[in-house]
Amino acid sequence: MMLSFSTLLGGKLHLTQIDPGKKNSDELLRAVGNSRTNCVIFSGSGLDVTPEKEADVFTRAAKYIPDKPKVWRPCHPKQALKYLVDELSDFFHYFFFERVPNAGNPKYRGGFYDEWARQWHEVGEVPPYNRGFPVDTFVLNLKLSAKLLVRPRRVGREEVVRSSLNSMRAGRVVYFEYSGKYGAVDLIRAFDKERKAQSIDGTLIVGGGIDTKEKAIEMLTAGANAIVVGNTLYRCQETRDYTPFYSTIEGAMRAVELTA
Repeated sequence: MMLSFSTLLGGKLHLTQIDPGKKNSDELLRAVGNSRTNCVIFSGSGLDVTPEKEADVFTRAAKYIPDKPKVWRPCHPKQALKYLVDELSDFFHYFFFERVPNAGNPKYRGGFYDEWARQWHEVGEVPPYNRGFPVDTFVLNLKLSAKLLVRPRRVGREEVVRSSLNSMRAGRVVYFEYSGKYGAVDLIRAFDKERKAQSIDGTLIVGGGIDTKEKAIEMLTAGANAIVVGNTLYRCQETRDYTPFYSTIEGAMRAVELTA
């Protein structure tokens, strides 16, 4: 049985998200490679994510980010076609098999996963389950860029806590996706309080709007096991000053000390 994601990588985690659909300069990839981020996630929800762009960023990341674990988090079956998975097999370590429990579009509640796995089943092969983590992503920013595709429904705090605890109890990674908006710290605290009371072990990832050292510390000490930083990295690419990106990593390291 595969260890939980946070147990596998250890401690409080700083995850850097690279969007294959965006411009990813060699300088950006080198900055990530030279940083102390714990892991790199490749994911983009836009229609501009193509197999060609994915192959390009994966192969260049192998050069500039050689020593960090890499996770492929496809948001659509066409972003991880079987031939591409086979071709890029040596360039990533893990998959996130994702569903969105609060999606209005039923395909995002599990249908896409079935469609993706069918590519292997049709040729008598098994999808790369041995490299995957099942993930339940709760979309909590209803203004996210992919809302027309996902159609997320509004959910109250009690429902989010209850549903995410059930997901974690079932062995799934829980991801609170705020997509550029800084998340509700009180929700993270409420979730962490309940999972400790029920002795539920697992991984909570929080992403969105974490662009300072202080926000990284706040999220991780509130109860998140991992934070995801993405938009800040791309703003740094524009200014060619990666100090804000590095500061979020400093925050994660500080949170490790505070929660030890």
